[in-house]
Amino acid sequence: MEKTNSQVVAFTRKEDLIAAKYDKNYDEVISNDICLLSNDSIQDFIENHTILSQQKVKNNDILIAHPFKPNTYLGIETNTDDIQIDKLNDFAYIAQLLGATKFKVTQVTEDFTSKINEADANIQTKAGGGGAGFKQEASENTKKKYIKELSYPGAQPNYEEAYKELMNTGLFIDSQVKNLVKSRNPEKVNNNLNKNQIIAFSVTSEINNNLDIAANLSALGGTLNISSGFKRRVETKSKIELTIEIEF
Repeated sequence: MEKTNSQVVAFTRKEDLIAAKYDKNYDEVISNDICLLSNDSIQDFIENHTILSQQKVKNNDILIAHPFKPNTYLGIETNTDDIQIDKLNDFAYIAQLLGATKFKVTQVTEDFTSKINEADANIQTKAGGGGAGFKQEASENTKKKYIKELSYPGAQPNYEEAYKELMNTGLFIDSQVKNLVKSRNPEKVNNNLNKNQIIAFSVTSEINNNLDIAANLSALGGTLNISSGFKRRVETKSKIELTIEIEF
């Protein structure tokens, strides 16, 4: 099996896969960066792609692409916090390699839901967003906030190793992280190194976009074995805003 770049991968029984291709909504659903594979393809898929935290992929599972790690997928019901923690751990290690003495994180999380309108399950493209028949998004839960701070004795920046980690973890797609790494390269800035920086970003917009894409699978609900957990997941999303303070 070749590697896929689809944002959503859904596994199903071979007979359901064949039936889905005759569904009137099939072409529109697939056009939204969705790949349908038979359960028989699971092992081949695992051998050619990375699964977050070595999650077990089971029959009829639905996977979404990791928001910043290339060729990496995670189960659609994965807790958003797991992805956020993954990114923070990678970023903290890069900061440590750059010689950081302090790495402080302030996180604000807000959950919200977007109900699927069963009476109007129209398919929408990934460009239009919203997924299949989504109603207006509405905030439901209170905001949650926590602060975590790490400290190190400090060291000379190991720019080359930090750059390797930047590329290997996929964090190079974040311009603020990439610019931070560049600012700690002694050869490029004549040893006039950055001493502190505050970085703010969201880690959930890409995840939410992929959930919206996956919601289009509801249009094939008559032929695919879609679990109730899938419906709950595509309706429930989180917005996580991070502010990171780094001192060197």
